[in-house]
Amino acid sequence: MLGDESRRVAAAIERAWAELGFAQRALDVTLENIDLLRQLAKIAEAKYRVGEGLQQDVIRAQVALTELLDERLRREAAVRSADARLGRLLDLPPDLSLPRTTSLRDASPLPDAASLLDRLEATSPRLRALAEHVEEAEHRKRVAELEGYPDFDLGLGYRIRQRVMGDPVDGDDFLSASVTIRLPIDRRKWRSRVAEHDALLRRSEAEYRRVRAELRDVLRARYADLQRADQEIALLEDGLLPQARQSLDSSRSGYEVDKVDFLSLIDTQVSLLNAQLRLERAIADRRAAFAAVEASVGAALR
Repeated sequence: MLGDESRRVAAAIERAWAELGFAQRALDVTLENIDLLRQLAKIAEAKYRVGEGLQQDVIRAQVALTELLDERLRREAAVRSADARLGRLLDLPPDLSLPRTTSLRDASPLPDAASLLDRLEATSPRLRALAEHVEEAEHRKRVAELEGYPDFDLGLGYRIRQRVMGDPVDGDDFLSASVTIRLPIDRRKWRSRVAEHDALLRRSEAEYRRVRAELRDVLRARYADLQRADQEIALLEDGLLPQARQSLDSSRSGYEVDKVDFLSLIDTQVSLLNAQLRLERAIADRRAAFAAVEASVGAALR
């Protein structure tokens, strides 16, 4: 089982990997939307040339395209930054470019929060170490308490005697027994030592409870992040994203027959872009949140 530090490093690497994956996919989405906006701009220009469109529609398309091209530059910079960060975590040469990440999607089911909290004491290396400190403090206190009681030593001996002229026992073997009792003299010193070990035990127990509460709070927060990402993915995939695509298709068809103005068409295209980026962000966040939960629990869950 990996230790706390190893889990933290693994979570940091997976988070950086997810961030690189998001940066790459956000760039893909931006490039796709640039192509889409160029198509919309061509439609606006064609309508303007035949007198069916407005010049301001053409200008709006050009402005929107320029903004997306600027966004592409930021996305490319984000890819380079995420690439460098992951490379540093993996201790790779700075001039080495990482290959494109695989899919960030993770089909692992959401673990049960209550079971994670229940198993935390058994799986957390930090809590296990503190539990050992508590056991050690309990043992030392018991030893100190026993030092205040009389100490009995029992002895038993058997001696074989040779026959010696003039020996009154005439060489008979004999059995001997002894009892030694040691009494504690300084009771005040003993009580002080017991009180000291009792205080150490109570401090160890208090530290264990404090860290356990802290780790449980951290686990709850990270689990909430995982749950939120899971819910957002479902909301975007099942609702917002299909609706945004449908709205754009409808607006594009409506614009071509003069039933929708160009500004509304651009708005629907921006809505689609935002929904796509939100989905990629949620997928990356879920991956990172899962790794964070594993680091909190101290065990692999996938």
